[in-house]
Amino acid sequence: MISLDIRTGAVMSFHHQEGVIVESVDMPDVKPLECKVCTPKLKKMKEMRGVLKNAVIAVYRYFGAEFIYREITGLDTYEKAVGVELRLNGVEYSNAIHPILYKCQHIGDFKLPFVFSDRSSLVLELYKKEEQIDENKDYYRHYAKKFGIRKIYLGLIPEKEDQKVVFAEV
Repeated sequence: MISLDIRTGAVMSFHHQEGVIVESVDMPDVKPLECKVCTPKLKKMKEMRGVLKNAVIAVYRYFGAEFIYREITGLDTYEKAVGVELRLNGVEYSNAIHPILYKCQHIGDFKLPFVFSDRSSLVLELYKKEEQIDENKDYYRHYAKKFGIRKIYLGLIPEKEDQKVVFAEV
């Protein structure tokens, strides 16, 4: 891993009326990395829920809304970081891709980035407005029934810095 240790940068945006906009950006304050690995004893699902919620919140606190609008990284960066956070907390998971078929023809995939041994799953989504939270719950409730997923935990990441991470169960 290479660190360029760049403290200040710039973001260039193009606006149809104002033209080119250049904004100065400072490197965020980052705490030193903790390199200890702990293995929690997850006896109850409530404890598992707490570990998952804390992982999503920790990643959002670390990154903020920085990578949401990146074309290449986007939500994928948050998913990878939550995966690291779960591994550091001793949570084992795998991922799953369920094919979506229409008249026996493959038309798409339903992807679950975090699947746990008790047939529950964690999914990260972005939200702009509070109304989207219930829409996301309905969407994942349908797929949970369709694919036999016992429970889906939603880690809803806000697209704006002034909103909070929402953690919900489906």
